[in-house]
Amino acid sequence: MRKKIIGAALRLAVSAGIGIYIFSKPDINLLKISAALKNIELSWLIPAFFTYKAAILLSSYRWLLLMKAHNIKVSYPHAVALNYLGCFFNNFMLSLTGGDIIKAYYASKLTSEKKAESATIVFIDRLVGVAGLLILGIASILLSIGKEGMHSAMIVIFTAVLVFVAFGFLTFNTTLAQKFNKYTGHGKIKETFRKVYDAVYFYKSKKKVLAEALGISILGWTLMILMNFQLARGLGIELPAGHYFALIPVISIISAIPITISGWGLREGMYKQFFGAVGVSGGDAVSLSIAFALIMLAWSLIGGVLYALHIPNFTAQQEKK
Repeated sequence: MRKKIIGAALRLAVSAGIGIYIFSKPDINLLKISAALKNIELSWLIPAFFTYKAAILLSSYRWLLLMKAHNIKVSYPHAVALNYLGCFFNNFMLSLTGGDIIKAYYASKLTSEKKAESATIVFIDRLVGVAGLLILGIASILLSIGKEGMHSAMIVIFTAVLVFVAFGFLTFNTTLAQKFNKYTGHGKIKETFRKVYDAVYFYKSKKKVLAEALGISILGWTLMILMNFQLARGLGIELPAGHYFALIPVISIISAIPITISGWGLREGMYKQFFGAVGVSGGDAVSLSIAFALIMLAWSLIGGVLYALHIPNFTAQQEKK
């Protein structure tokens, strides 16, 4: 318990430290940012608000596809509910993916026979999401070669692709898995590892499902980028659409590094860094980041209501019947 408290305090300290550093810069004025957010054009804000909703619905369907490929019974409404739950707990955990742990926990309750598999699929779903993001990012970066301010973004995206490919090789390498399994001990730990590995390896024979899930992921991230474009226009930021397709994937990758609570601080710093490199003022870039984060927060509150009403437990019991 003490370690958890210390860990939480450190993460809050890092988030606060980065935030203080950002807002101490002369080009960042908190009052101006507050005014910009209050005066954002509703004709852009409202579409952005519902664009994010569409992205949530798409990602829920992607996870549903992966679960059904394993013959794990789950309804679309339940998939959406668990997605909202994960979004809600992201607000209190590391980076923007910490809620996956909670989502995996409730996913494991969907079945008594495939608990390890159903929990693992949550993280496979996340990997498919990252793959879609990287495809969009690398395509956009390649189209942006030669444009001012894209050098750093190019380095980040290509590094991320290399790491992802290496991770995929290690994950799907049968020889390495067998060696690792040899040293995992006996009994429950060994059996759990085998189930987790089987759940991952299972998709090597389900290329059609993976391709469909990847396509959904690319579409979902396109909506997230479109949302940023809409918010930027609402804030008066005039920037070609191609810049968002090149920069948002890079910012999303870095913001997922688990060093701050829900990405706060780190995300704002990255918006300032990368959008600043293409001519956007620091105040406008941070305003865009905060507007994006507040919409995510608003939709995530649905997950908090569902959790308070014990909906995940109830629906899990219904799915088993």
